[in-house]
Formats: sequence, structure tokens, C-alpha cells
Amino acid sequence: VNMKDLRRGQCPECQSVNDVSRKFCERCGTTMQLPCLSCQKEIGAWEAFCPECGCDTAKLLEQHRQQLEQQKERIQDLRKEYRHAEAQQLLGSMTTTSQPQLAGYREWAEETLGQCQQELTDLEQQREQALAAADVAYREFNETEAIQLLEQVPVSFQNETVKEALDLCQQHIGRVQALRSEIHDRLKDNHLDGLSGT
Repeated sequence: VNMKDLRRGQCPECQSVNDVSRKFCERCGTTMQLPCLSCQKEIGAWEAFCPECGCDTAKLLEQHRQQLEQQKERIQDLRKEYRHAEAQQLLGSMTTTSQPQLAGYREWAEETLGQCQQELTDLEQQREQALAAADVAYREFNETEAIQLLEQVPVSFQNETVKEALDLCQQHIGRVQALRSEIHDRLKDNHLDGLSGT
């Protein structure tokens, strides 16, 4: 049942009507007192307006729902972008949601936080594996393969070690290409000199 449709003293869970002084439903044990989303004072679940601060409880609840929905979308986007640390911060704040009517968001955040932590662990392991494989390729003078391995690490998840390794490989390839060009030019000049009889 919608909270704004509750009668005075009515349980939000089983809809039985209780004495307004009760803190828990005499029929099902559900809490009859909820923290106001504005002033945090305990008020009856049926209150349309907080008797302590006067806020519109249904309107404020809907605003919180919309904010939490936006956070969920943001968290999903961050996970897709491999920005798990930022996603974990948002999830951490969502797990502190205490309003019973928003409990679904807290439960989702707790479950997703575990998934996010596992994804982060997997990504860290993959990064270390890529670095180890790239190091082997580099020692075998295969800088191109080393770069390909390192570039498999998502850009937003590349730490300083990965970036330095990429830079080292690219510099080495640049030096090799410059050396080959110089050798080619010298050979060409020598050959022309020979043709001209000098």
C-alpha cells in the first residue's frame, strides 16, 4: 500500500490498524515509526506531513527514490568504464540508506558492492598478468607484442607501471625505426657514390 494512503495507525506491511502509540505492529511486528527524511525524527508511517518539521513525506520520499535511481545508473556507467573505485564510493553511501521504504536500494547496493569488489580483483589480476607477459615479450625484443598486451588493460585502469612500460616500448620502437632509417640512408648514399665513381 502507498504510504500516503495509510490511515492513522495503519501498518504499512499488513495494513492492520494499531494504536498510534505503538512502535511496532501488534499483528506482524513491522515498525510503525520511520525516520523523517528531512529532520530524521521518528514519525508515524502514516504521516503525510512530518509533525516535527512539516515536510511533505511522500514528496520527499519520491525525491530520494529519483536520486537513488540516478545513482544506480551512474554506478552502472562507472563499472562499464572500469572506474570501480568511484563506483564503490557511491555504493558505500547507498548501503547506509536506513529508510525502510528504500530498503530495496540498500540491498541492491550491498549485492552490487560485492560484485564490484570481485570485478576489481579480477581486473587487478589481469593487469598484473598483462605486465608479466609484456615483460617477457620486451626481453625477447618483441616490443609490438608487448604494446598489444599492455593495451588490453583498460585505459582508465592503467596504473603508472603500465603507462611507463608502454612509453618504454614505444620509445624503443622509435629508436629502432630511426636507426633503420639512418642505416638505409647511409647505404643509399654509399651506393650512389659508387655509381658516380667517387
